[in-house]
Amino acid sequence: MEQPPVRLYVAGAVIAVLAVFTGSFSYGRAQVLRREAALAAAVERVGAAGTQGTHQEAAGEGAGAAPGDAGGGGAGGTGGQAAGPGGGASDGSAGGGLSGGGKQGSEKSASHVVRRGETLSRIARMYGVPVDSLREANGLTSDVIKPGQKLVVPGAEPLRTHVVKEGESFWQIARQYGVPLAALLDANRELDPGHLMIGEEIRIPSSRATVVAIPATNPMDEPAVEALAGKFAWPVLAPISSYFGPRWGRNHAGIDLAANHGDPIRAARDGTVVLAGEVSGYGLTVVLEHEDGTRTLYAHASELKVQPGQKVRQGDVIALVGSTGRSTGPHLHFEIIVNDQPRDPLLFLPKR
Repeated sequence: MEQPPVRLYVAGAVIAVLAVFTGSFSYGRAQVLRREAALAAAVERVGAAGTQGTHQEAAGEGAGAAPGDAGGGGAGGTGGQAAGPGGGASDGSAGGGLSGGGKQGSEKSASHVVRRGETLSRIARMYGVPVDSLREANGLTSDVIKPGQKLVVPGAEPLRTHVVKEGESFWQIARQYGVPLAALLDANRELDPGHLMIGEEIRIPSSRATVVAIPATNPMDEPAVEALAGKFAWPVLAPISSYFGPRWGRNHAGIDLAANHGDPIRAARDGTVVLAGEVSGYGLTVVLEHEDGTRTLYAHASELKVQPGQKVRQGDVIALVGSTGRSTGPHLHFEIIVNDQPRDPLLFLPKR
């Protein structure tokens, strides 16, 4: 075989050298570019850290200057050596960082979904806040609201709820949560207080609810059933159409007496009128408080004959039988309440 000319060997060697040089140059250039990019990123991080330290220092001097603001100023100074009095992180990593942020963080508000029949004033009473505050917080130009509408209630905690158990009544639940009975009734107008359903959910209004409470009795004042037997008289003479106690999944807090419309309702015992007016579910209602702290309730009346604060004697006419409130016909719903707990009136009334 004929040998290639020497010039071809030389040309091949030159091409090989150029290939090696070009590859080495490209690799080296890539390395240089990577090092330059890494250096630029490091410089950027250092600059950002310096800026953050400056911002934290400013926050520590500003927001941290107001002691007691929850979530207040961030860590003070470069490197975050000392937190501001507002409570920022000691290492400068998690301070509030915004002047005034502490007060904003501690601002309370509740969300309320409007139910059918609710009014702005009723919602304000429920949470114990001024109507004006409620109107302003929601940008309302009038008091017109509709079911399903969401409202912000400024400066208020969300409402609690209570699930009704067997034997419970509004009286007991109001006392358990330390809220006025009238406020509890007002917050749950869609429910029938005389026939609470077991498992039903009740809204507990704020302890600041602005409804006048019916005076509560001292738990130590509860007299024995035996001592009360015979001290009460029948408020009307009529057949019992519904007895006391749980039935069909509901708690009936009294007895229903099937009297005629307009029949006189008489005080079952001497006492003082502590409530005389419209009560949700009960309709026109009278509540008497007696000398030993017990109370009697007379509901669904057609007309009231007494005023709050009035003294009455046993047998005095205090109202007329009717069918107001949640009622399917004329009758008297009658309760005897001992230590805020409705008891079976038949335990105390004379046998007949």
